[in-house]
Amino acid sequence: MTSKGEIQTLQITKEMVQGALSFEQGDDWLKPWRLPFDEIELFHPELVVRAEMCAGVRLRFRTDSTKIALELALPGAVKDDNDRVTRFDLTTGPDLLASIQAEEGETLITFSGLSGEKTYELWLPLMVPCKLSSLHLDKGALFEIPKDPRTRWLTYGSSISHCGDAHSPARSWPAIVARTHNLDLTCLGYGGNCHLETVVGRVLRDTPADIITMKLGINTTCSLSERTFRSAAMGLVKLVREKQPDIPIGLISPIINSPRESIDIENGHNLQSMRQTLEQSVEILQKYGDDKIEYFNGLNIIGSADTSCLPDELHPDGNGYQLMGARIADYVLGPLLQKYIT
Repeated sequence: MTSKGEIQTLQITKEMVQGALSFEQGDDWLKPWRLPFDEIELFHPELVVRAEMCAGVRLRFRTDSTKIALELALPGAVKDDNDRVTRFDLTTGPDLLASIQAEEGETLITFSGLSGEKTYELWLPLMVPCKLSSLHLDKGALFEIPKDPRTRWLTYGSSISHCGDAHSPARSWPAIVARTHNLDLTCLGYGGNCHLETVVGRVLRDTPADIITMKLGINTTCSLSERTFRSAAMGLVKLVREKQPDIPIGLISPIINSPRESIDIENGHNLQSMRQTLEQSVEILQKYGDDKIEYFNGLNIIGSADTSCLPDELHPDGNGYQLMGARIADYVLGPLLQKYIT
């Protein structure tokens, strides 16, 4: 869509939003969801809470406006569990142009001092739901929703993929990887809720993608036994293959978590055994004809030398997520893209 002349306010439409799987529609707002909203009762309530948060969701458009303002409604409190205010980011290509904190009750997020005609991505907060209303530009500014030729990347994981402690939404590790390799990101990182459920596997299967990564393990220490973890991991891949038989898939094992490395957890396994199980699962799938699946060891992403960026021994801090982004871009997505896409 191209518009010139009298444009000042544009109603937010689905076509402007990337990284969402579905939308809830109100009279004057649009709410992105990271699960199918029309089937939301199929999913566990704790997962639903995470799926309405906007990790990886952003607006993408092209304009020459010197000012971009997003009008929206946020929850009553805009601070997360760590008492950090919600942030919005504006990027163009790999470049982070600005990061803005939203104060409680604020409904208009404004980026100013812009120049030239550019394609922008306006990243929404990682840990809160958003009801999007309208976009405000300079009077007479160009506005269009450009075609997106980028490789579509779908990634699934736990809180370590949700990235609640990242410095800002464009500095989560999936966002860093996407900006590094110029990818169209859909992030299905759900804090505390990566349990390899069949209903989520259906979502992965049914979401068109050019490449998929799954960072598996840490949440299933409390929900799956050693036996069921193996079958669930392979079953998840086989489910995706029902509709996406030829796209590359990368399975990523857990990063370091010292308390869970070698001590057996209540379900009979630990992170060391999980990594072995995932690697063996990939080898078995390859043996039976899946020639586009690869295994990546999480210890090569965050290992024993990096524990200073894990303040709770589990979740990276903001600097840790930036380190993860750089390493996953180089260790995981780089080889997958080079081998299977380019």
